[in-house]
Amino acid sequence: DWAAALRWLELLPVAERDSPRWRYWRGRTLELLGRADEARQAYQAVAGQRDFYGFLAADRLGQPYAIANLPLPAPASELEALLAQSPALKRARELYLLGRAPEAEAEWRRSVQTLDRPALQRAAVLASRWGWHAQAIGALARAEAWDDLDIRFPLAYRDSVVDSARASGLDAAWVYAIIRQESAFRPDARSPVGALGLMQLMPDTARDIARQSADASDGNPEALLEAETNIRLGARYLRHVAGRLQDNPLLATAAYNAGPSKVTQWLPERDPIAADLWAETIPYQETRGYVQRVLEYAVIYGRRLGASPELPLASRMKPVLPAPSPTVAKPGSDAG
Repeated sequence: DWAAALRWLELLPVAERDSPRWRYWRGRTLELLGRADEARQAYQAVAGQRDFYGFLAADRLGQPYAIANLPLPAPASELEALLAQSPALKRARELYLLGRAPEAEAEWRRSVQTLDRPALQRAAVLASRWGWHAQAIGALARAEAWDDLDIRFPLAYRDSVVDSARASGLDAAWVYAIIRQESAFRPDARSPVGALGLMQLMPDTARDIARQSADASDGNPEALLEAETNIRLGARYLRHVAGRLQDNPLLATAAYNAGPSKVTQWLPERDPIAADLWAETIPYQETRGYVQRVLEYAVIYGRRLGASPELPLASRMKPVLPAPSPTVAKPGSDAG
């Protein structure tokens, strides 16, 4: 009942009604009610946002995305002054270059605790130039500086990402978006549940994928901490998951977080569901947010990679089809 949904939307608090999510779904509801002019106005109010709902709205309007990239000014004199004033930051850099990651990260945390916003931004620039992308991304987040996309969405390991994506028949921007969300480009990332590396592969999963593809690494856990191996196996796993789930990037992205079996349980029983509605009603809040961030990041990475033509978000959000009916063996058949 979309009329009831619209009435409910209008009753939400003012703070909620200012959100891109509210504005998009008001437009979508108006569109479904046949109120096209009002829907376009609602979409227009959010289409300039550089986020999931802004990109969805731009697609509904057939407009290009608003993806402003404003690199931070970083005069060499200011960067040098920051290093001179922060011995801990200098130690962090030296330890990082020596490959002593835990000690380097401890020094980094110590060094940035007392920095103000401008200094945090300069620290992010330094870390980015050192190739220490997780720290750069984190520093910009602390500084609430969101518009330097070169730092926030680095093109690290570009050859490996592009080659592995191509070999697995995937979009490189999507693979980059998974890496950005899973590890923020920490090749040595280890999760509490045992996932490893850039694409946070579980060792058993990686071993299965490696053996199915006769990969020389054999899915060895230590090899998963090597960027090239992790990206190669991660792309193959993403391809495998997509193949199980209607070749739908939306479903495969959800499965990368929650698991393919869980996503299969969330498929509609009878009629297809529009992708945006399915994404909005994912039962797990963590997975719902994960899907929105990855698909948003994939659009941004498409722009960063200079994709031509640019792949729209809509191309990654196919309608979600019902789960296939279980096959029942006929009497006298060979099944069973």
